[in-house]
Amino acid sequence: VFTLERREEVQEKLLEVGIELIKEKGIRKMTISEVTAKAGIGKGTFYHFYEAKEFYVWDVIRYSKNELKETVNEAVKKNGGLDRKTLKEIVERFSC
Repeated sequence: VFTLERREEVQEKLLEVGIELIKEKGIRKMTISEVTAKAGIGKGTFYHFYEAKEFYVWDVIRYSKNELKETVNEAVKKNGGLDRKTLKEIVERFSC
């Protein structure tokens, strides 16, 4: 059983790892074994969070979309818009 704080940490780590592995390998070639190894957790822990790979992938996509939105909003708020450098960094971060 996880504390709420630990659960959030593990889930965020899983989502970040998902983004990395999808970029690297694609959805089909990414395995749960790779996800758990890179996240430093066991498979049982993974399945505590996600019933199947498909649910995990949907959560990674949702997380990535929300992160992109927040990143763009922060850049616009901070700089009054998106300069080329910031836009390039955002595209590199979120492109698959």
